[in-house]
Amino acid sequence: MENDEWQERRTEPVNERDTMKNSRKTNVKSNTSDIEAKEKKEQQEQEKILAAKYLIELIRSVLEERKPQPKPEKVSMKQLFLTAKNNNLICMAYDALRQIAEPEDEDIMKKWQKTSQSCTVMDAVQRSEGNKIFRAFTEQGEIRILPMKGWIMKGFYPRPEYRQMGDLDFLIDRENRKKARDIMCGMGYRFVKNECDDTVDVYKKEPWMYVEIHNHMTPYKNKTKYEKIWERCKKKDGLYAMNWDDYYMFMLDHLEKHFYSSGCGVRFLLDLFIFMEKKGKELHRDVLEKEFRIRGEENFFEQLEKTALSWFGKEYHVGDTRMEKLILVSGAFGTDNQKYTNRQEKIQKKYKNKKVAKAMYFLTRTFPEYSYMCNIYPFLYKIPILMPVMWIVRLLCAPVTKMDRIRKEVRFWKNMGKEE
Repeated sequence: MENDEWQERRTEPVNERDTMKNSRKTNVKSNTSDIEAKEKKEQQEQEKILAAKYLIELIRSVLEERKPQPKPEKVSMKQLFLTAKNNNLICMAYDALRQIAEPEDEDIMKKWQKTSQSCTVMDAVQRSEGNKIFRAFTEQGEIRILPMKGWIMKGFYPRPEYRQMGDLDFLIDRENRKKARDIMCGMGYRFVKNECDDTVDVYKKEPWMYVEIHNHMTPYKNKTKYEKIWERCKKKDGLYAMNWDDYYMFMLDHLEKHFYSSGCGVRFLLDLFIFMEKKGKELHRDVLEKEFRIRGEENFFEQLEKTALSWFGKEYHVGDTRMEKLILVSGAFGTDNQKYTNRQEKIQKKYKNKKVAKAMYFLTRTFPEYSYMCNIYPFLYKIPILMPVMWIVRLLCAPVTKMDRIRKEVRFWKNMGKEE
């Protein structure tokens, strides 16, 4: 009996030591896995940056009508193709790269050529349909129209198809929405949804046509700037046009919105550069700089302009500022991770305590604000009392329709507050 008790007492510390050893092994494995994941992420980011830098060289060569510099060995053709595609610069980059492509690049260049041809056809369809819509609105419906964004920029690029456009945007008066919908549906378009605090009606027509009809220039920050935009517009050939100060300011506001939301890519900076080259001398810098100061964004806008000029201007230089890195890795309209990071930073500015900030991030993503919910369920504009019900509906539906995205954001949320 004594021997049995002694044996039990003797084995207890051994078992504890084994448990501690196993625990340490698990922690070491976990730390090693975290380090490997971090290193892999950094490597992927570096590959994206290198590809984006060479994409800038390809674009510069088209603007300067010259042959591009040789492709760096560290940049793969596959990565370059994806970078051009993600930045909506497929056509422009292809016309540069095909001049120096090697025989071993044949497969990827065939794929690139096919995608570029599709973009060219898409551009022709968009411009044809856009003109038809404008004629129908102005002649049949007597609706005044103000074309926006890419429709205007296409006229400044060396070739219109170089300025790829995901959708056609234009402004109408809010009271003409019903009339506009009747015309659009009569032309074979399908109404899809309302967006942006009920200021945008979205229409679709297969295979490529997406049309966003705005009834306010922007529902976001600085929206009062554009409340009397029609009074400052001039009518030409049946359409209205902003003065270049207003157009440039709207371009910067749109860029700022994307930058602080999910990020913005190389194409946004290229738009800035090309616009400044074409219309910079017609801008009233004193008026613009005053507007920058009023908004408290003079440093941000100044840095954007300098970056655009250094990337695409005569004194070529791509630096390593935080702004430049974010733009180089973002793609045309940013990334999910950047969106999560921006949300996190916004909440952390309000709640300094890390645990509180983490809890508030979870709360605001689980029960989003009214404007966010209205973008998903437009009928809430008219029946806001149903918002608690739709929170529950959203929670039930999201795991079915957006499980991958949810997992991704949950992983990000779990890492919030952890030291780098």
